[in-house]
Formats: sequence, structure tokens, C-alpha cells
Amino acid sequence: MMELLVENSRLRVFQRDAHNDFLIETTARNYSFNICGLMACNEKLKKINLASILLDDQHPGVEIIYLACIQEVLVLDILDLIRWKDALSEAIAILEINSQLHQVIYRTHF
Repeated sequence: MMELLVENSRLRVFQRDAHNDFLIETTARNYSFNICGLMACNEKLKKINLASILLDDQHPGVEIIYLACIQEVLVLDILDLIRWKDALSEAIAILEINSQLHQVIYRTHF
């Protein structure tokens, strides 16, 4: 079963229980992450300072991000970078909320 966690104009993030992973579908291709890889990708994206990129006249407008966990390279323009950052942050927040709800329900009923 695939659960849609986040969707924007260029990508969708799914949780796949059968594979015990997360699928990120983009208009160009799909990426599969385990939870550690998803969190590592989110951390890499968080470290990118959008303000400095936008204020730098010499910046090419493209970020190249190596994802060691899946041995892939992301090449993102500024808008896609924002979309990825937002989507992964939202997906992680949803997972944290689900975890907290699960703990409350488990404590209440067991």
C-alpha cells in the first residue's frame, strides 16, 4: 500500500509499507529512500542557504546535491530546490506527528 504524504506541482512523496521505504515521484524520475536516507536528504537540503543563493549574482541558479544513501545526484534549480525542501520537511513532520499519535494511542489502550 502506498500512502501519499505530500504533493506539490512537481513532486509527490509516498510512504510504501510493502517496501518499507519512501518514494519521491518527480516529473523527471522517481527516487526511493529508506527513512534514514529521507532524513539525510532533508538535512542536506536544510543546510542550503536560499537567501545567499538568491543574493549572489555569480550563482548559476542550480544546486548539485549528491545523495550518498541512494548513490544519486540531484540537479535542482531554485524553484525545484524550494519544492524539495518544503515537501521533505512536510513529510518528516507528518511522520513525527504519526509517531506521536501512535505512542499516545498505544499508551491509552495498552
